[in-house]
Amino acid sequence: MVGFIIITHGDFGRQLVKAAQIILGEQKEIWALSLHEDDGLDTLSERIAKILKKGNERSEGKIIFVDIFGGTPANASLKFVNDEKVEIISGVNLPMLIAGINYRRSLTLKQLARLIRRKGEESILDVKQKFLDRVSKAKDK
Repeated sequence: MVGFIIITHGDFGRQLVKAAQIILGEQKEIWALSLHEDDGLDTLSERIAKILKKGNERSEGKIIFVDIFGGTPANASLKFVNDEKVEIISGVNLPMLIAGINYRRSLTLKQLARLIRRKGEESILDVKQKFLDRVSKAKDK
């Protein structure tokens, strides 16, 4: 099973994990790290390293989700960019996390990372326009 580390500014990541667990139930091998004002890059990198070491010999790997490319969570994750058992994905959102949880037992680390990125991109919609398009199509029938 692939493990997940969600790293965000503030408690956003913790709340994402809670939301996913409301939908899918309790989950193992998911860690949420919060970056607060007093936290530094080195401290955050150390916290990531400790999690990566947990079960690393038998683990298929871990995906690090960060909120913003170029932010401190992403920059702290770059220390592990050469680790073959680590993937790093920015723009974490609930659909990405749910897709990852649903498929992390059946896909390889690389396959799962591709699926998660795709689900993240597909989940960004103009809801109003999508609704209006459907209403318009229904009227045309």
